This record gives sequence, structure tokens and C-alpha cells, in this order.
Amino acid sequence: MCLRCGRHQKDEAVKQFLSIQWGDPSVFQSIEVLNISEQELRLLPQDEGLRIAGEAPILARELRDLMFYVVSIGDKHASSGDIQIAKAHFEAVRLYGEALCQQPESLEIMRAIGKAFVAHGQRKLSEIEQ
Repeated sequence: MCLRCGRHQKDEAVKQFLSIQWGDPSVFQSIEVLNISEQELRLLPQDEGLRIAGEAPILARELRDLMFYVVSIGDKHASSGDIQIAKAHFEAVRLYGEALCQQPESLEIMRAIGKAFVAHGQRKLSEIEQ
């Protein structure tokens, strides 16, 4: 999701985010950086390994930006009293994180990001359930 896109595109991206079945093991199938282990990365030719390793922090930033954008929409709903809609956003973030950290063949940084997203989603859910 491009966060520099127009509001309509962002809103559409959030709708898609909420509709994704994050428990589907193939959800990240087409994203190379999320489907390579540390060991596989070390075995690649140097130029290819450097390319993939260079993509990891860029993807990590994009994943983080997406998570924070979805949370911000959830926060707006929570502030206006739309608790169920807010919960849906926060739960989607939690499931998104679970999907990332349960990728057995991904880089440790990606699994760590997933764990952070799970914790953030859970924290946001706890805040509105109090």
C-alpha cells in the first residue's frame, strides 16, 4: 500500500487489508523477502543475496507503515464510539502480525516485526476492552 496515494486509494487498501485471510499460508507467497530463510540467503550468489537483504528494510518499513495506518483508522473509529469497527482493525493488525511471525522460511527481522505487530494489535484491543 502506498501511503502517499490519495485518500480513496488508502481507504480501498484498508478495506482490502481487513478482508485478507491472514491465516492462509499463501498470503505472502509472492513476496520473495518473506519466503527466504537466513540459511537460504547465505547460500545465494553474493549479488542476489545483497539485493534481497537490501529489500528487507524497505519492506519492513512498508509493513510498519501499513500497520500504523490501519491502527490510526481503528483509533478514529474507537474515538467516535464505533468500537466494533475499531476492534476489526486492531484484530486484523494482530492477525497480520501472526501471519508474518509464523512464516517459517522468512528472515528473523520479518518474524520479529510480526511479533511486534501482534503485541501492538493486542495492546490496542486491550485498550478498548477496558
